[in-house]
Amino acid sequence: MTIEGAVRTLSVVQTLKDAGFYQEGEPEDLKSQFVEQDQINLGGKTYSRSKFSRYDIKVFADQLENKIEQLDPLIQAVYAKNAVLLLSVIRIVNNESKQGFKGSAGSGNELDFIQLAARSFYDPDPSATARSKWSRPITSTGSKWFIEGLTSGANLIMGEEEALIVLAMYNPATNPCVDAVQVTKNSDSKNLDDLDFVIINDEKGSPLIELKIPLILPPEETGKIQAYYFQTGTDEMQPIGLWIVQAKNLRDLTDIATLA
Repeated sequence: MTIEGAVRTLSVVQTLKDAGFYQEGEPEDLKSQFVEQDQINLGGKTYSRSKFSRYDIKVFADQLENKIEQLDPLIQAVYAKNAVLLLSVIRIVNNESKQGFKGSAGSGNELDFIQLAARSFYDPDPSATARSKWSRPITSTGSKWFIEGLTSGANLIMGEEEALIVLAMYNPATNPCVDAVQVTKNSDSKNLDDLDFVIINDEKGSPLIELKIPLILPPEETGKIQAYYFQTGTDEMQPIGLWIVQAKNLRDLTDIATLA
């Protein structure tokens, strides 16, 4: 079996079924069935995962599966293998929003997700403005901020009812100029994560490298990512993951996420 064929066997729905979360059934029946509140340890810290209806789990899994269906199989596999983690983060956010997940049919405080778009983040060149695209000219080598907060080097701050998950980095540049990133969560800088895009064989699929430990920013936590550029050129690296937000914050087409 080819690598592409192997990763196509992974799916969000199947991963959540195997973990005992996803169930088939009529909506009204699923709405009365719940996964009970429990706890999960993420990066050495314990978080509470809210009580959550089987219906909302099905809505999340079906909509994410639909959303990624036409993506490269390797990118689909990243979402699929991390489906339990993504659901866990949604349940953590739901401790604050308390309205469950309704996805594209949601309104008010109900939760939805968006894939990570450039306009959702601050532009490091210059700071304090929204990015318009992922590509950026790299005119000197060294460390540069990739994801940051309002000012240069500041942490990106999550609101009370949102969360950010970065699972991997995708880089379609023909001549990559970045080879490592370092994640900071709150005040804790993690070990660097090497990204050798140069050695990736195009026949294996997208130029995609998973982070050894995903960046997960639950509500009211902060973080940033710094990248190292070993040569000048055009950087086209972009993060793969989800931003969990309330539906009411996805009603303005010009502002697809709230920058803190």
